[in-house]
Amino acid sequence: MKNIIVHNSIRYATISFAGEEDNFYLLSIKDCKGKLMFNQAVVPENKHTTVFAPIMDVSPGIYSLIIRSAKAIKATKIFLGKTIRRKNRPQ
Repeated sequence: MKNIIVHNSIRYATISFAGEEDNFYLLSIKDCKGKLMFNQAVVPENKHTTVFAPIMDVSPGIYSLIIRSAKAIKATKIFLGKTIRRKNRPQ
């Protein structure tokens, strides 16, 4: 698996990665204490796979994203949580 990209929105985190077709992947998100927040099995139909993880009830913070396959385990730290856009600051 390569090129892991994570985008936050208010309700979902979009996790995209390049993997092998017809391979089995298990995506897990854990908090800093190791509590499992999200777990989903994926069998990609093409090389680019996208998974939507609900984050409505997730506190903003750093989480571990773990992607497992029969051949490898990839772990990385990601930021999850509601993101707020600031209005223009008065000058």
